[in-house]
Amino acid sequence: MCTNWKRFTLKAIILASLSLFLYGCSGGGTSDAPALREVRGVVSDSTGGKPFANAAVTAYAIDAAGNVSTTPLSATVQSDGQGNFILKIPEGYVGGIKFVATETTGTGTIALSSVLPSVAPGQVVVISPATDMVSQYITANMGGSFTAENIQKATLVLEPFLGLNFTQIPPPLPGAALTPAQQQLVVMIQAINSLITPTNTIADMVTVNPATGIMHLGEGALFTALNAAIVASTADLIGAGVIPGTFTPPVIIPVPEPDPTDVTAPSAPQNLKATPTASSITLSWDAATDNVGVTAYYVYRNNVLFSTVAAPTLTYTDTAVNAATSYTYEVKARDAAGNVSAGSTIPVTTLPILTYTISGRITSNGTGLSSVFVAVSGSGTGVVLTDADGNYTFTGVRAGSYVITPTLIGFAFTPVNRPVDVTTASVTGMDFAAVPLTPGTVTGVTTYPDGTVTITTTYPDGTVTTLTTYPNGTVTIGITYPNGTVTTSTTYPNGTVTTSLVYPA
Repeated sequence: MCTNWKRFTLKAIILASLSLFLYGCSGGGTSDAPALREVRGVVSDSTGGKPFANAAVTAYAIDAAGNVSTTPLSATVQSDGQGNFILKIPEGYVGGIKFVATETTGTGTIALSSVLPSVAPGQVVVISPATDMVSQYITANMGGSFTAENIQKATLVLEPFLGLNFTQIPPPLPGAALTPAQQQLVVMIQAINSLITPTNTIADMVTVNPATGIMHLGEGALFTALNAAIVASTADLIGAGVIPGTFTPPVIIPVPEPDPTDVTAPSAPQNLKATPTASSITLSWDAATDNVGVTAYYVYRNNVLFSTVAAPTLTYTDTAVNAATSYTYEVKARDAAGNVSAGSTIPVTTLPILTYTISGRITSNGTGLSSVFVAVSGSGTGVVLTDADGNYTFTGVRAGSYVITPTLIGFAFTPVNRPVDVTTASVTGMDFAAVPLTPGTVTGVTTYPDGTVTITTTYPDGTVTTLTTYPNGTVTIGITYPNGTVTTSTTYPNGTVTTSLVYPA
């Protein structure tokens, strides 16, 4: 076979020049290389259940006419074990971007995309089946023109199904509780996936019916099937412990494609305040203003959409926090046309968990008793030993209700145990008196359904007293002394109980 080297060389020169134009020179110097900025994101698997590792992610520029460039805006990178990726795009680029994640599994390869009119500094890009539906909606109904207006329209059409601002909701981390924003999205993605067949693809579902102006997923038999699938998906995910049992399935209200003539974003919420405890953070803010009206507020935690608050509510409490941990919150306002305001941010650190002590002394005839096992149960558990003076202390005790119980062979304690509530201070004076038991005395009480048998044996005098109250019961007592064997045999209608006590001769 003969190779046309001239043509091959010319192509190589063109490709090399293109690479230099996009990424700059390497090796000898970097003065001509364009400045780059990082864009961070996360990839979901094709069913939306978890982050996808080792996806190949690439960014492409979208021009003002909505056309996607065939030349990558970034080098391709692989997502890490939690689906995270970092792309580098030219510092000065401010236009639309299409992100494509190619996922390869045992069943084949699938590409998911996310189209954004712009990417703000610090914004986390999400690539998921939900974001891919926006891209497919534009391709099916808008000629594949990814203008900012078309992206906004497609997002607004899909929001009643997937939740407000669904394009910024990341997949849940493995083992982590789903945030309020993730719960509806996971239910809907699972429900929609259950409807996919070789003849009923996502592209078919998001195609708009020209007669009604409503996409197929929101009308007719497909809409009925979707509602049934939502109920089934909710039950499955609650049963699997993925979402809480209190989750309420969304009410789907399909809407025609909007005409977003309102392009004015609300003002940023002002006076954002945070009130932390060891287990929660409560945010509050002043109402934002808008030329039409604010419909909701987005709450972000550490740059990730965490929850949506419907207007006019101006507070949100996050209970999925750890003690003594720092977080950064941001609140943005949104109007009915999908315009989103600038954000107001606030850093906040949760309080440490307060701990206290429970202490007391155990005495016998007024003298401290050492080596007594003292157990605490209730809101927490633990065991300590009394010291040489009979003192004991439990440290690191959180607020709660407890019971203190001492134990030492050969002693009885008064009281047997002591309940204690720990609220806002340490507790002292949890004292006990120890009483030595008389050697050789055994006392036992056994209660049966229809009677009581009480046996008292006192050794060494060998006296055995038995009191039996039982219908039709027979009690036989045999004593052999001084070899120390006491045998008690009780026969009653349901069986025979034999007890042997052996003492030293």
